[in-house]
Amino acid sequence: PLQFSARIVTTAHQLNATDDYPPRTRQLTVYYDFPARRSRVDYDGVAPHEPPKAFVRRYDLQFEWSVLELGGEKACQKSRLREAMPMPRW
Repeated sequence: PLQFSARIVTTAHQLNATDDYPPRTRQLTVYYDFPARRSRVDYDGVAPHEPPKAFVRRYDLQFEWSVLELGGEKACQKSRLREAMPMPRW
């Protein structure tokens, strides 16, 4: 498929499950739309160590935005994309 979304959970099996830091699992959601030349990755926050963040790539506009929330305030960084959007490979 040229369009999809997926929920990904990574688990560090060598970390103790009862320890608070570093976090043992991290979760992210990927949205991919090749015909529209857009992608987005949302990282769930790991309280209180890491805030939630998102990366939006607009290959049609050749820009990437990084959005991060710190203390209830959102910060945004804009970068230029120089590569073409990769085709999905399965």
